[in-house]
Amino acid sequence: MFGVAAAVLASGFAKRFGADKLSIMLGGKPLYTWALEATALCDYRAFVVRPEKLGKYSVPEGVSVLLNRRADKGMSEALKLAVSWTPYQASGLLIVLGDMPFIKPVVQKLLEIFHETGAEAVAAGLDGKPLTPAVFSRRVFQRLLNLRGDVGARGVLSEIRPVLVDVEEWMLLDIDKVEDLKEAEKRLELWRRFQHVD
Repeated sequence: MFGVAAAVLASGFAKRFGADKLSIMLGGKPLYTWALEATALCDYRAFVVRPEKLGKYSVPEGVSVLLNRRADKGMSEALKLAVSWTPYQASGLLIVLGDMPFIKPVVQKLLEIFHETGAEAVAAGLDGKPLTPAVFSRRVFQRLLNLRGDVGARGVLSEIRPVLVDVEEWMLLDIDKVEDLKEAEKRLELWRRFQHVD
């Protein structure tokens, strides 16, 4: 286990998808459970949802449910809620999006490198650009708390020099539209082969 807290952000409005995308089934389980499973190596875990979704999702025992009452103010509110929740014993905070099903191996690598380096942040990297998921040390928590509006973790990653973990693009697929779900279904076999090799 890693002494890092993890927050799965699931309080968006899914406007582009047109329905509650986190409850749709992928590979025999609801989409949101993929992200929760990716955080299993963390000692402290939270699931950020809007109040009206309370009770709609089934989270594992020990996972804190955080109610984002300001979701209409933008992505930054979910981040700030997660930072404020982070237990003082945690050395950092892993941010994961609830609509990214294939990030488990990415998260494991991020946690390992964060543990080894003690960097300000360790993020998934694609073509040299830092992306979510990412782990943030306490040294940059104030930067996250200063975010405003519809700005996510990338807003802070662009200001600092995170350690980047190069990943394959398919691992960072997020389900924003129905077409993305179809693409994820195509990639399930690739995912299963990757897990078997790993």
